[in-house]
Order: sequence, then C-alpha cells, then structure tokens
Amino acid sequence: MELTATDFTAQLAAKGYTPGIDFDVDNGDEPHTVKLTGAITFNGADGFMDFRNAEEYYDITCAEYEDLAMFTKTYDLTEAQVKEIETGGEPGNAEQEEKFFEAWSAALDGIGIDLNDIKVSSR
Repeated sequence: MELTATDFTAQLAAKGYTPGIDFDVDNGDEPHTVKLTGAITFNGADGFMDFRNAEEYYDITCAEYEDLAMFTKTYDLTEAQVKEIETGGEPGNAEQEEKFFEAWSAALDGIGIDLNDIKVSSR
C-alpha cells in the first residue's frame, strides 16, 4: 500500500519503530571537499526498518521517502579548513553540517516530515 511520508512514519511507529538519523561524514570525491550523508531509519526491538524492507514485512511503501530517506551532499571546504589540513590538523565540519541539515530539512518539510523531531542515532 502506497502511503504519504507522515502516514508511513505513523504506521511504523504503531508497530514499535522509532525514526532515527544515521549520519556520516567522508572526504568528497574531489580535493578539498567533504561529503555528508544522512539516512532515516526506524529502530525497533527487532533491529531497524527502512522504506525498502517495510514493503516486504508490512506491505507498505512510500515513494516520497525513497528520494529523501537517504540524503547526500558534497560541500567545498573553507579556506581555513584547507589551511588546517595542510598544517596537519583535522578541521571540524560544523559549517557544512549546518548547510546539509538545512537543505535536508527543507526537502523533508515538503513531504510533511520535520527533521527536528528525529534524533541523530549514530554518527
């Protein structure tokens, strides 16, 4: 059964699954870039459930989630970050993370999901 994102979330919640965000930061494919990836999964007593296996187990799908449940963006490093790397340091990614979560949040708002309601469950 095809559901909206909010109905899909509600049905999984009724089955004991809580949404969570898995977040990862990697070097980008190009020099001086950082690649950020976020994924929404639903955690329950039996492990995690996502939009792909929810259809198999519960016969529910959500096309809206398929495009946004896994979100990846690559950002250029700032001049200060590049300089820190060149001197052997490991700069933080707070500026890029803020941009990433703003972009993902705006996209999810369009399908009725408030990213602020979902906790980051792993990094």
